[in-house]
Amino acid sequence: MLRRYTRLISALLLLLITVIGVSAPTSAEEPPVKYGIALDIGGVGDNSYNDAVMNSVVKFKKKYQIPDSYVRAVITDGSYLDRVARLRFFAKAGYSMIIAIGPEYNRAVSKVANEYPNTTFAIVNSNGVAQLNVSCLTFNESQAAFLAGIAAGATSKSGSVGFVGTPATVDAYPLFTQGVLFANPKVKTSALIFDGTKSAAIQFLTTVNSSSKLIDVLYSTWSVDSEILDAVKSINSKNRKVWLITETPDQYFSLLQSERRNILATVNKRVDLAVSDVLELGRNRESILDIVSETNGIYGRMYSVANSGLALKFLSPVTSATQAAILRGIVAIKRGEVSTQG
Repeated sequence: MLRRYTRLISALLLLLITVIGVSAPTSAEEPPVKYGIALDIGGVGDNSYNDAVMNSVVKFKKKYQIPDSYVRAVITDGSYLDRVARLRFFAKAGYSMIIAIGPEYNRAVSKVANEYPNTTFAIVNSNGVAQLNVSCLTFNESQAAFLAGIAAGATSKSGSVGFVGTPATVDAYPLFTQGVLFANPKVKTSALIFDGTKSAAIQFLTTVNSSSKLIDVLYSTWSVDSEILDAVKSINSKNRKVWLITETPDQYFSLLQSERRNILATVNKRVDLAVSDVLELGRNRESILDIVSETNGIYGRMYSVANSGLALKFLSPVTSATQAAILRGIVAIKRGEVSTQG
């Protein structure tokens, strides 16, 4: 009799457990995602990539009410060994999403990502790390130059515009020229490969063409310092106006209110969008694995006009014709009517 009651009670308990959804204990839940941000030299307050990344991180923390203890940023002294040490610190401490800022982290990210294959890494403004656990967040420099060329060609009154680059960015010149001709086939282009000497930039602006065709719009990819801006300012007077087109956040001075009188427009690389994308995926321990370069085995995402990763912003008033030229260029890129391969 006692056994019958025992079996009955056991059956009722099993039924009760099934109805109310009580289940046997499972394995421990995964720990919360921790985010480590490896800042480039300069740290917060640089008005450049560090600030652009951290602004997105702060918004992300606020959106999901993430405690400060789960998000940490450290700054490097710029050496390779220090960059490796910063990344290893995060990996050893259990940070499952580590974001490094700038291509100078390439070697260090490659090394530490190889040591910690189960940790997710991302590197901002770089397409130089070929590993499956690394998302390279890069920007289509060719499309940036094309948009700058349209703005220059549509705005120029003298019929002469210029490009200032470095050996690393000189490949953008043909795309700049293509944009100029897209806007106005009559405008001529000239290029200067800049070495940081202000006098060379001044000479370029004053002697590259005949006096009646002096450059009046200049697109610069030089981001080491403000020498190109200083050269433009030294040229500008009551009798002559040269407009500068820049890139942000590369050229920090573009964001200074005091310099807007000399800057026509800036091509904005949407670092905020890139960082937001990788942080959102990181919440689920996922990463961005679009093909950036199939040949080199680079994964991540190339931000462009098509995915709203590039935007041209005018800092000074322009005509409706110039605005219309930019819109035509954007449509042409999205439709594949112009070749602007990154």
